[in-house]
Amino acid sequence: MSPVFSAADLSQHLYCVDSTDHSGCDRAERTHELLLRAVDADEAERERLHEEVVLLNVEVAESIVMRYRNRGVPVEDLVQVACLGLVKAVHGFDAAKSDNFLSYAVPTILGEVKRFFRDNAWVVRPLAAFRSCRPRSPRHRLG
Repeated sequence: MSPVFSAADLSQHLYCVDSTDHSGCDRAERTHELLLRAVDADEAERERLHEEVVLLNVEVAESIVMRYRNRGVPVEDLVQVACLGLVKAVHGFDAAKSDNFLSYAVPTILGEVKRFFRDNAWVVRPLAAFRSCRPRSPRHRLG
């Protein structure tokens, strides 16, 4: 699989994660277990476990992206940015300090998406002087 995923590829991949031996666990428990196992694993195994954590939590990144759709940027680009934030969160999270991965991942993903908008998207913002001149109520309208 290529390193560039579409939103459909990520959603489809989400359900391909092998969780047959952990059928009773929810996503948070499974994520924490995988991250704990990654601490003591060798480099190849750690990368595989991190990839599984990303695939397990990609739905969270997609849901964050949906808050920012229809803002002039293709959703596929936003999914890529959100997944980059998810990968950063997986690599930066310390499972020994906390068992709640999402409390670390969600702000990291949001930060990446907001940074993308700040750096790459065109946003027209009226100057403060124009915003302060705007009428406050309907009766102040001209005409």
